[in-house]
Amino acid sequence: MVFSRFTKKDNEPSKTVKPASAKPSSASARPASAPLPASAKATVDKIDQIEAEMMELDFTKSSGGSDSPRSAEKPPAASAPEPPAFEMPAAKSATAPAKPAIEHGFNPGAKAAPAKPAAPSAKPAPAAAKSAPPPPPKNPPPPMQGVASVMMMEVQESPFEAAPVLEEAAILYANHQDEAALAALEDASTDKTLPVASARQAWLLLFDLYENLGLREAFETAALQFAVRFETSPPAFNDRSKLKDPALMTGGGQYFAFTGHLDNNAGKQFEQLRKAAAKDSVLRIEFGKIDTVAGEGAEMLTGFLKDYRKTGHDLVFSNADHLIKMLNGMIDTGRNTDAESLWLLLLDMYQLQYMQTAFEETALNYCITYEVSPPSWVEPKKTTANTPAPAPTTMQVPQDAFYLKGEIEGSADELFKSASEYAADKSLVVIDVFDVKRMDFIAGGNFLNLVSSLRAQGKRIEVRNPSPLINALLMTMGFTGQATITKRNK
Repeated sequence: MVFSRFTKKDNEPSKTVKPASAKPSSASARPASAPLPASAKATVDKIDQIEAEMMELDFTKSSGGSDSPRSAEKPPAASAPEPPAFEMPAAKSATAPAKPAIEHGFNPGAKAAPAKPAAPSAKPAPAAAKSAPPPPPKNPPPPMQGVASVMMMEVQESPFEAAPVLEEAAILYANHQDEAALAALEDASTDKTLPVASARQAWLLLFDLYENLGLREAFETAALQFAVRFETSPPAFNDRSKLKDPALMTGGGQYFAFTGHLDNNAGKQFEQLRKAAAKDSVLRIEFGKIDTVAGEGAEMLTGFLKDYRKTGHDLVFSNADHLIKMLNGMIDTGRNTDAESLWLLLLDMYQLQYMQTAFEETALNYCITYEVSPPSWVEPKKTTANTPAPAPTTMQVPQDAFYLKGEIEGSADELFKSASEYAADKSLVVIDVFDVKRMDFIAGGNFLNLVSSLRAQGKRIEVRNPSPLINALLMTMGFTGQATITKRNK
């Protein structure tokens, strides 16, 4: 009997246990000749009751082979309740298996199951997640990539914080108050209390204004004082007083845009072009909407350009680079089956765009292809608005920008519309203002609207080569928050 394990001595025989239902009473199991006292009888009955209850318990888990661990733990909460295992000190023997070690992720008191593999859906331990390498740091946004980038912005340190007079002078000049601007800058150039950066900027603005007004003598006098004060060479004088391009002013000039195919069916377009040219002394031609060019169309355009130059009127091109690129793709050196008029139109465009290096190279290839004498470069009397005019300090003209030139006043809607069309297929939009002499506040506001609109489309914008006065105006109006401003070397 189970209870005899801890109630009987080793030399006593074990009792035969009968099922509880068939068990006789303890009173009848003892000899009648020796009746038990009442207290002893109660004790025997209690022991018999405990033995009967113990017989109903399952001890196979604790008496199994040595391969099975001891199961003294509580069953999982989800299982049906069972009577607790009755564990006594005698059960703790040297032969009993050791208590299973607690693995990671297990709590004390849980049932050990070493033979059972871990469930495949078990989540990894939190420590494993912590051991993963941290993600790489994110790059800071541009400047405007591109856009910029978006855009890759250039934040310029403004010297205006210590010298508001510089902003004032730029605004006065933009509003055609030249004398007031000149007086303000001359006073600032002699102000010894200004920081060095602000003082130097005041001198550069003054030099720029002297050039725009054609004041050579005053420029040269100031140049000597500048060299002494800053111990550096002053800029060279460049007379800009006569540079004024009416084509870039509001209401100035006639506008005509070629569209579609420039071929032998383009006669009506050329009729409209000639009518527009006769109405004004300034003509703007838009090339960005041309799809194809044939030999007949190239010949008609070459003839028109030749006749128009004889009038001495101003000619302005928009998106000339589109036409030049198209013509270059239609000809090949040594292939004389191409229409000769395509070569002649390309040479005309290089001539009018002041692209002498490209002109001379193309002229040589034209000579090789058709075995004729190459045309000679002729210095243009007036250049188009897309090309800076030659000057003593002019740089080599880049071919990757939309050019502004002269004095830009009023809304200048057509000008900025052309700039918007130029930027349509570009992620980086470069606008060169090297030869912009003046820009008033209305034009500056429309220019800023254009730049903001292009930036909202995810484009990067660079305003290249502003003069000191134009640069001061752009910074005053907040262009540095919308575009990169690349100042000229002066």
